[in-house]
Amino acid sequence: MHDTPVSDSDVRHLAYLNDGNDLYDLGDASNTSDTSAIASSPNVPKTWQLSQHLPVLEARLEEQRTREVDTVALAGVLNEVRFHPLNSNKVAGTVPKNNTLVRGISDAQLRQWYAALGISDEQIKGMRKAALMAGLMIPTSGSVFSLISYMLIPFATQNVKNPWISAGVSLAVVAAQPFATSFMQSLVIGGIDYYRRRTNVDLKVDKTTINSSATQSEIKQNIEENAKRARDSEQKITELLDRYNLRNADGLVDADIDEINAKLSKEDLEELTENCRVHLDNVMTLCAHSGQMHALDGAHYRQFESSILQIIPRTVRAGSGALAPIAKMPGANAPHSVLDEIPHKFSPKSVTAMTVSIAVFSIVLQHVLAAKDELNGLTYEHKLNMLHADIFTTTGKNAAYLRGEIKPEDIDKDKCRDMVMLPEATMVLRVADQLDAELKKLKQEKEKLVKAKDANKGDGQATHDVEAAKISALETEIEAYEEDVKSLRKLTLPNSMSDRTKELLEDALNGSLSFAAREAWGKLTKPLEYVSQFIQRLGQTLTLLVLGSAGATAGGRLAIAARGGSSKVSLAEQFYISIAGMVVGFLAAITQASVTNIKNQRRDASADKPMSWLTQLGKGTLAPLFWMANELQSQWGRSAASDAFDDVTPFMQQARELNACLERLAELSDSPFAGIGSLDDIDAADAGSVFVPDR
Repeated sequence: MHDTPVSDSDVRHLAYLNDGNDLYDLGDASNTSDTSAIASSPNVPKTWQLSQHLPVLEARLEEQRTREVDTVALAGVLNEVRFHPLNSNKVAGTVPKNNTLVRGISDAQLRQWYAALGISDEQIKGMRKAALMAGLMIPTSGSVFSLISYMLIPFATQNVKNPWISAGVSLAVVAAQPFATSFMQSLVIGGIDYYRRRTNVDLKVDKTTINSSATQSEIKQNIEENAKRARDSEQKITELLDRYNLRNADGLVDADIDEINAKLSKEDLEELTENCRVHLDNVMTLCAHSGQMHALDGAHYRQFESSILQIIPRTVRAGSGALAPIAKMPGANAPHSVLDEIPHKFSPKSVTAMTVSIAVFSIVLQHVLAAKDELNGLTYEHKLNMLHADIFTTTGKNAAYLRGEIKPEDIDKDKCRDMVMLPEATMVLRVADQLDAELKKLKQEKEKLVKAKDANKGDGQATHDVEAAKISALETEIEAYEEDVKSLRKLTLPNSMSDRTKELLEDALNGSLSFAAREAWGKLTKPLEYVSQFIQRLGQTLTLLVLGSAGATAGGRLAIAARGGSSKVSLAEQFYISIAGMVVGFLAAITQASVTNIKNQRRDASADKPMSWLTQLGKGTLAPLFWMANELQSQWGRSAASDAFDDVTPFMQQARELNACLERLAELSDSPFAGIGSLDDIDAADAGSVFVPDR
């Protein structure tokens, strides 16, 4: 996309490490961000006590609700980066890949977007640091089992003569891993996410598209069907314009149509207006489908962006035994090979130590690179929001589609505020979630008491009064909880908060371990969470049956055991088996993102219409094939849209002229359609949201 000029001040602010995608260098104090940016108020206490700090919390929530958004600057930068066939950034004849759009967003443009939303340099740095720390912890559950497979088992079985024992133990660990890591990972991520958001701004990603049931294949079909409708409706418009002699020498709509009402009967005017509406609707819906494909592709690629660097250490870990055949002595009964001739062989214990050291190094390296991956993923998420987030008013989206340009009045400030959450606001909403969970338990307890009371009617008045008192107390507590939840969801504090609400608020704001534990448990017990995580890991284990983590971890040991053990297998053959294991590890690493996307599609879909676990497992096992199929469907869909945009010719002028014609028709004082407001009536979003719910 077109980069805006960068000032010396911007350069000082945008000193990135390596590829320009690391932590911001905030520069000196004189180079602060826009004064409208959210400030980390010095009045925010390090340790919250609501009895003292309630006014501070109320002020922060008020800041969240009323924060100023620079819609002029926001519209400007979004017009530079967002794709639209009417926009000057369109390359003739193409609908680009979403990744091309993301990579085209410059650091300066990203910074302008942050500033327009009111995000300060300090807060950007806080978000990025939190992403680094979270990334360091994300591989934890898998690393536990990697240490067992690549360190504990080799040391524990180095003196075992039967090779099937080592292979069997490895298989047992591989089989147990999906069960255990699914449980561990949900807890780890739940806790990490809480601490990550507790003191940092949360710039929420609008994942509506990936959470829908739409697939690249379905969107492609929608594009093709709507492209045909657009061509047909254009042909109809052309015929009508020729019939009424309303086109100029260039074949476009004659803008000077003040006398049109005198030329056309009421019926003719109605027919022309309706056909204009239909054609504009078809064209704008085609834009919406293209945007939907972009957003889905981007949401899928986000998983690759947050795992791509980890491919290196995962490959090294899978091939950690590749040097062993070079360094060790050949087996007593092994055939001769060229590796036997290498001098300076090491003892078996030294070779095991070397192999384990390589594996442990790769595990540590994976954590380091996972931090970088998560940081890159954060930046990618923010760029996806720049391209796809729904920040429009009710009529603004359609207006922007029609004119090919976003104007400040098209932007809904409340949506922008909701996208950028202050840490205190995030904690208030999480307290509301936990209160709501406790509220459900109270209601269940009340139902049990009511049933017990009805069943014990003959037990005497005293018993009846005791049960009635318990029910009354529960009803009072439930009413208080409901009022608190309702207020907290609106980011307002109730006039009289329950003691439980105050306790949870203090726990959340102060980083209480008990609150973090509840957040972690809440994530684990969400509908479909554990099963989706388990099936994902099972799919990764069995990718194409032999190319998953099972093959990378235990495949080599099984192959050597099947040949009678290392004492009977030549060193060269052991080397080749290790290299094969490394290749399998590489393939397992590059397909992980695809399996994760399939899991997200099932877990984040509507709870009443989830993908079946068997379908998820099948897709996960065949993830590389589904990934290639999705890529092809996306390419074909974008190609069909490109052809349609070029065929509805000349698209840019025609769409603008038709819209001008329609508005002129509506403005005519004698027109039956006067004042109908054409922009408001075009439903360009009938394809569903084209923009990339909370995590």
